[in-house]
Parts: sequence; structure tokens; C-alpha cells
Amino acid sequence: MKKILLFLSCALLLGCKDNFDITKLNGTDKLVVYCFPSPGDTTDIDVGRSQPVNGKGDAVMIADASVTYQVNGVALTIRNLGDGHYQAIGQQREGDRITLSVKANGLPGTMAETTIPAHLAIEKFEVDTVNMYNRDYEAFRESERFAVTFTDDAASEDFYAVKLVQKVGHHFRNLRINTHDEPAINGMSDIDYDFGFDDSSYQNVVFFTDKSINGRRYTLHLGMPYRRFSPPHRIELYRISPEYYRFIKSINDVSNNDMGKIGLAPITPTYSNVRGGLGVLGGCSSGLGPWLVGEED
Repeated sequence: MKKILLFLSCALLLGCKDNFDITKLNGTDKLVVYCFPSPGDTTDIDVGRSQPVNGKGDAVMIADASVTYQVNGVALTIRNLGDGHYQAIGQQREGDRITLSVKANGLPGTMAETTIPAHLAIEKFEVDTVNMYNRDYEAFRESERFAVTFTDDAASEDFYAVKLVQKVGHHFRNLRINTHDEPAINGMSDIDYDFGFDDSSYQNVVFFTDKSINGRRYTLHLGMPYRRFSPPHRIELYRISPEYYRFIKSINDVSNNDMGKIGLAPITPTYSNVRGGLGVLGGCSSGLGPWLVGEED
């Protein structure tokens, strides 16, 4: 991997003795709640319980939790789908305030709040074939480049996510996006990479803020390796709540910080806005690009 990290990790192994006792982190179980509301008439909610540090086995889903989901103070009907999966039934729109409370026997109750962000429209979408630098190959490669235009709201601090979705039959997966030509997203330098930081993204979903584009009509430039015979794929752009952004950013910061993994830099705990438990309640609204299809075989 990186020569600098290899040298430093060897130095640590030879020169350090770690007396850290992981059993001191042991604690009681907590509820783990994940929910990502967006405009529509159904919202999925996943509920489980955390495991102590010295516990055995995987996290356990909770099939008999008491779930209360409110939109602007009005409780919606909850459907229990089994195996810790629940669904709130009822209409919700951009700007709605969402409150989620969960209780389960023997565990502290939880509560979280978020707001569904304002609508996000893709105003213009273009695609062409160009040579783009690919950091994985450390070379320029023929690429399909997407130009995605939208307008940021000058009156608010906004957070965004973008993903490249491929459809194969009835299955969908997120492809890795090349952001080398996109300054609003790519803030990494060669020195950052040499010192163990990376720009890989959680589940290949790229996140960014409006810090450098506030109030502007802006065009993102994103890429993927060109393939003549490519299954259907499209760009999906989201405006996400601050809670959603902070949660994913905290996961990326841990995943991409190689120096932290060997003890040379602090690793920030995963963000959660679930009071009394773990997980996240984060809102989003989306703009969808057209499905693109390569040539037929």
C-alpha cells in the first residue's frame, strides 16, 4: 500500500506497547434505529439492539418494538414487517418535521428528530465521452462524464449526496463515481493520499456541502469508466439533512483514515442523533437523471 504508512506502522509495532483494555468499554445494550424519510407515503424504519464490546454474535433485530412516527406532530400508522423492519404509512412532504420514538422491553427508549429537505431539481443533464484521470489506475482513461446542473439555495446551508446507480435485471447497485474533475467534491491532494487519507465513499455515495457553491447555479462533473456495452445506469442527486450528512461523514472519516487505524491520528466516533440509543434519523429529497443505456451486444 502506501510506503509512508508501512514505515510508520512498522515503527509503532517495534517501539510501542499498548496497555489498552478493551473490556473497559463494555456497557449495556442500546436500541439501534435507522430511518431516512423522504417525500412519499411510506417510510422504512429498522430497529435493533447493540451488542456490548465483549458480547458474542451479530447485532439482534427487534421484532416487537413500540414505534411512534410523527409528521408535524401527527402520528402515522406503523406496520410491523417482521425481523425488526417497520414501515410508517402516511403522506409526507418537503419541509415536514419528523419525530421518531422507539421503545423495547429492557432497553432505554430513544427519540430523534429531522426535517425533510427542500425539493432538489436537476435542471440540466448532459453526458459525453472524455479522458479523465483515474486515481485507482494512476492514469487517464476513457470515461463517460456526466454534467449535472442544479441551483443551490443561498438562504440556507445545504448538504448533498450523489450516487451512480446501475440496474441489472431487478437488482440495483451503486457504482463508484470518479470525482477527480469536480472541485466541489474532490478536496484531496497527493499529500493527503500519501499520509493515509482517502476519498472512498460509504456504499459509493458521494457527499458534499454547498461551502464552495452557495447560492450558485452549479454543474457537477462526474465520471465512470467508459463501457461500450453498459447496463442501464443513472445519476441520482439528493439534498440531505444535516443529521444524514454528519452520520455518513463520520463513517467515511473512520473508513478513509488509514493513519487513525494504526494509531497516528484520532478516529472520531460515528455520529448519531438518536437520543438514548444509536443510529440516525436523516431526511432527504432527490432529483433523478435519465436512465442511460450502452450499445446493444
